[in-house]
Amino acid sequence: MKKLAFILSISVITIFQISNVKAQTTQLEMTAPSKVVKHLGYNKTIVISEPGQFTIEGLKIGIRCYDTKWGMNDQNGLTVTFAKDYPQSNKNEFTTKGEFKLLRYNNNAVFNLDESIKKIDENSFIYEASLSNTTGVEINTLALSFNLTDALKGTKILFDDKEITMPNDRSIVVDKFASKVKKVVIPLENGKLMIEALQQPTSFLLHDSRKFDAYYDLRFYFSPLNGLITKSDLKLKISYIPY
Repeated sequence: MKKLAFILSISVITIFQISNVKAQTTQLEMTAPSKVVKHLGYNKTIVISEPGQFTIEGLKIGIRCYDTKWGMNDQNGLTVTFAKDYPQSNKNEFTTKGEFKLLRYNNNAVFNLDESIKKIDENSFIYEASLSNTTGVEINTLALSFNLTDALKGTKILFDDKEITMPNDRSIVVDKFASKVKKVVIPLENGKLMIEALQQPTSFLLHDSRKFDAYYDLRFYFSPLNGLITKSDLKLKISYIPY
């Protein structure tokens, strides 16, 4: 009996360790480190990392795909695999081609990824991305996500001609969806961030994620944004104008 109890205790410890490793791996998938490869624009404000994510004044920006079970798949060094000879970079442009893998629940789902960030002047660049799969991948949403930190509380964000004030009180929840928007303006500490839709009026969601993380999630949706996706595109002009 003692021998059996010992074996059972070892089995329980082993199962716990395996479960713990799986939990840590899932966390790692969403927070994989990224190598900085490119700076663009005024005072090197736009910082591009290797998988195609970028930051502006510390705001993290990248592709975010929610699968059919609402598993979050962020663009990072684990979800993105480069094609041969990519990414490519020159003085005014960063381009990547490769695969975007859904690691959370759709284990076999892979999109082909084409993405470019092209400087048009010191303050502005064109962001263009496409995800495709010939047979289609079923997803809930696909967007370029801007993580707006709680430091923006009290500021006014302009959506076309409408203002939304970011609440000071964390108990006040802000969630706003619009099916068509042409321009969003966000005041940051040292400059103004302006995002303009170039393909067509673009759907967006300002989602209050503060009960899970320390930020608002501002999503500019690809078109189409959900369902069985064979090809989905997004094209934006993003400008940073110093004060």
